[in-house]
Amino acid sequence: MLRQAGSAASGRLFHWPVVRRMLVYLRPYWRQVLTAFLLMLVASAMSLLGPYLIKLTIDQAIGNRSVPELLRFGGFTALTFLILYVSNSGQDYLLGWVGQRALTDVRADLFR
Repeated sequence: MLRQAGSAASGRLFHWPVVRRMLVYLRPYWRQVLTAFLLMLVASAMSLLGPYLIKLTIDQAIGNRSVPELLRFGGFTALTFLILYVSNSGQDYLLGWVGQRALTDVRADLFR
């Protein structure tokens, strides 16, 4: 039995009824899950914006040899990576917090 655990031969790996039953435990924490989702969107946008700002820095500021533009793009790039760090950290914290609380609720129901 232990050798077959997790293998495709042991059955379906994803069961919608089980997922629906487990999502009940996330319902009290919907605000935190929504906030983590929004932080994920912000992090995705910032991770796409960073390389684009670097491209603009190379093409415009370095290409034109403009120090003020270089400083401006450098500041925008630094701000982008700071926002990326904060949004990733917030998302990690919230998802860990929600996971621990939901697991506590599952355990409490199991022991009841």
